[in-house]
Amino acid sequence: RSGGASASSQSGSSAVCTELLKLFKGVPNDKLLAKGGMSTISLSRAFAGVDLVFLYASAHWCGPCRKYTPQLIKFYNDARHAYSRDPKNAKTVEIVFLSADHDLNGFKNYYATMPWLAVPFDSSVRERLMSHIKVTGVPRLVCLDGRSGKTLESNSVGRALELGRYAKMIEEEDRRSQRRSSNH
Repeated sequence: RSGGASASSQSGSSAVCTELLKLFKGVPNDKLLAKGGMSTISLSRAFAGVDLVFLYASAHWCGPCRKYTPQLIKFYNDARHAYSRDPKNAKTVEIVFLSADHDLNGFKNYYATMPWLAVPFDSSVRERLMSHIKVTGVPRLVCLDGRSGKTLESNSVGRALELGRYAKMIEEEDRRSQRRSSNH
């Protein structure tokens, strides 16, 4: 699967969270960029069965962003590798780049170094998503539950990029959801 950590979640489901699709509504042709801009992938394929979706606001002109991106690339590649080794127990991860660059060339050059997906630079969805996740500075990395679209962590920058830590967030969200549904 192009650009993604896996095609299915730990439960084998390939359902796509409607809340995620709503967040990305209006992306040209319902597709995100993949492989550094060399290809595209449909929203439904990009998010099918993904446990964790990260929205990464960053820019090539930002020194701290250029320092953080290699750490995020390592986390992403490690997560993909963990899933390929143990798909029953590993969480699936997808990252979507939201460029804060000032021009298309800056976006293209910076995104070419990244292994994940991106909202096209000229899409109004990019600005809307940055507003939705309340970007006031970059880098910013927001972690969403890929199954519900709920925010699990409003900014992961400066925190441990460990898959186990995010897996615990999902488990805690599942427990909260179970308590809410058993109370009704």
